[in-house]
Amino acid sequence: MQGLVRQAVGTVPPEESRWEQLHYPETELLPTVVSRLSSEELSPKAKGLKRYTWLRYQLAQKEADKLSEQFPQTLLLTDDLNLAENVYPEPTGRVLTGLDFLVRPGRRAEVESRLTALGWGKPTWPDNGETSYWTGPESLLLRLHTHWMAHGPLPEEEWFEAGALSPPHQLCRTCWQGPLHLWLVDAHHLKSELPENFQFLGSRLNKLSRQQVGKSLDLPEVLPVNLAQWALHTTLRRPGFASKLLQELALQLVTQEKPGLPHQWLNALCTRWSLTSYTQIPKATWRRLRGDFR
Repeated sequence: MQGLVRQAVGTVPPEESRWEQLHYPETELLPTVVSRLSSEELSPKAKGLKRYTWLRYQLAQKEADKLSEQFPQTLLLTDDLNLAENVYPEPTGRVLTGLDFLVRPGRRAEVESRLTALGWGKPTWPDNGETSYWTGPESLLLRLHTHWMAHGPLPEEEWFEAGALSPPHQLCRTCWQGPLHLWLVDAHHLKSELPENFQFLGSRLNKLSRQQVGKSLDLPEVLPVNLAQWALHTTLRRPGFASKLLQELALQLVTQEKPGLPHQWLNALCTRWSLTSYTQIPKATWRRLRGDFR
């Protein structure tokens, strides 16, 4: 995986001698690797992959344009196709796992009621609460997000008014929630500074990039100034229940510009778990440790 990421960001020359041995999710890096091959180096196998990726991109773009016309000022393109169109040197350099739209607050029910009439259907798996899934032409997957950056309140209304997403906030989304095999590649191509109140994450992200691919993201490095920032800096992309929960709570506090006083952590936890009082925390913690996340 690390070798493929290095090829994808251009720190080592791309090669395809062992592609047949790759499986998901490694194969999702191949379009980016192929985009780094010169036309003289393209084998029939690489040409076929590039042609397929191009056709998939054309299909996704066509359907995204249709939806944008049907729901003006209601849907905002994000993630896969947004990155392919606006961030990568060429659109075929980014794998497309589906279409992603952020839905304007309060408009999800209206959008969903009209999608059926437009020929979209529901897949066999359920929605997850913050994301609604739909399938369309040639099994194209549509994801409707009511909260684009989980557990982190952001000025989403401003994005709808501008008709575009903020590249620094797209970088935040990528670094917090991007798939393990793609987030470094996306962050490398964004080449955008973090929002001012998240500058302290630069050193952590640069370190993770150096560990994985031997190359820094060259983000500005600013020291954390309070407990909430320090916790988010320390837990970013660390595995485990405790680390992920602490990261989510710290993200809430940082986005709300709170320093991380004891009562602020407790309030954030109650908000995260939909609790009405501190006394419910022990029982809720025990339930989740046993694997019950209802």
